[in-house]
Amino acid sequence: MKIEKIRVGTRESQLALLQTDLVVQKLREAYKDLTIEVIPMSTKGDQILDRSLASFGGKGVFTKELEVALLNHTIDFAVHSAKDMPMEFPQGLTMGAVLEREEPSDILLTMDGIDIREMKAGSIIGTSSLRRELQIKQLNPNVIVKVLRGNVLTRLSKLEQGQYNGIILAAAGLKRLGIEGYPSTKYHMQPLLSNTFLPAPGQGILGIECREDDEEIKEILRKIHSYEGEAMLMAERMYLQQLHGGCNAPAGGYCRYEDGFLVMEGMYAKDGIHPKYERIVAKLPEEFVGRDEIAFEQIVPLAKELGVALAKKIHTGKVYLIGAGPGDEKLLTIRAKELIQKADVVVYDSLISKSLLQDTKKDCEWIYAGKRSNNHHLSQEETNKVLWKKAKEGKMVVRLKGGDPF
Repeated sequence: MKIEKIRVGTRESQLALLQTDLVVQKLREAYKDLTIEVIPMSTKGDQILDRSLASFGGKGVFTKELEVALLNHTIDFAVHSAKDMPMEFPQGLTMGAVLEREEPSDILLTMDGIDIREMKAGSIIGTSSLRRELQIKQLNPNVIVKVLRGNVLTRLSKLEQGQYNGIILAAAGLKRLGIEGYPSTKYHMQPLLSNTFLPAPGQGILGIECREDDEEIKEILRKIHSYEGEAMLMAERMYLQQLHGGCNAPAGGYCRYEDGFLVMEGMYAKDGIHPKYERIVAKLPEEFVGRDEIAFEQIVPLAKELGVALAKKIHTGKVYLIGAGPGDEKLLTIRAKELIQKADVVVYDSLISKSLLQDTKKDCEWIYAGKRSNNHHLSQEETNKVLWKKAKEGKMVVRLKGGDPF
């Protein structure tokens, strides 16, 4: 190794510095004589704290300044929270290494320990993430979600002052800061990781960005690279990329290894309001099964394919054709009733009793198609276009017709 000194770029928050120190310590263990200089920087995302990220965020609100420094050769590589990294790197830059994943879940912090589902109407929850807001509303639609920005300690201070009944933070950040739950600290912590509360793609993973043509730095970083971390991150980034999303997208994704399988779950709200959840599983070839780095290096391509497949599955809606018989809801099949209850959109005929629509979700869209002889509210062609359009939006559509079940 010819390089004797490297310069590491990072955001200047306490958490970012601690995360960078994790990388520095790993490098010092691998290269005893290497001199490492940490260069903290302020990013646009750090400077604008009075607005939600969605109101001004675009590509690279937490990374652009570091990327400029990389391209100017002011630093040799930059340490990022992988969930903040844009889907596309600027020309000349690349992912140099990925560290093993820390706890990926979100945590609800409160002072009183009240479960999110049991909070009173009007309780205020703090977060700056649309993804978190959408999923919180699924758990308790009666809470109020209010923008919460600033570093972790600032956010905790606002919770203590009573400005919020609860705030949501990433478990990985809390762990790296050494902040524990009650009774070790005054904060009650409720983990929110489940199949209906998914983290941001890349959450809990540190990504290292470097110059694409800097072979010496890439070789140094290879010593601390985690192929398991890369496999999970690439699956989640490919998923988000297929949805044309970024770090502020209304999407969650989580990939993990489970006993010879890659399991990936996703959440996506194409309209920014109604989250849709899907899950996909891939069995690993026998020769790849294991938890060693060699095995994970070989399954990175499979992980990417899994992310793409999940995006296609979650982005595509479905149309169900249901016959309502004589219109009596008591004569509906069990399956028909179940689909009506889950539907995002119901397209119905004049023969249908309105009582059949009373079991739909509160936000279900009802579309009247008519369909009496010589008196169609929508022609068959128009009806087909509606079904196609709503399904393309990723919605579950029920076409409810009079007559026998299909």
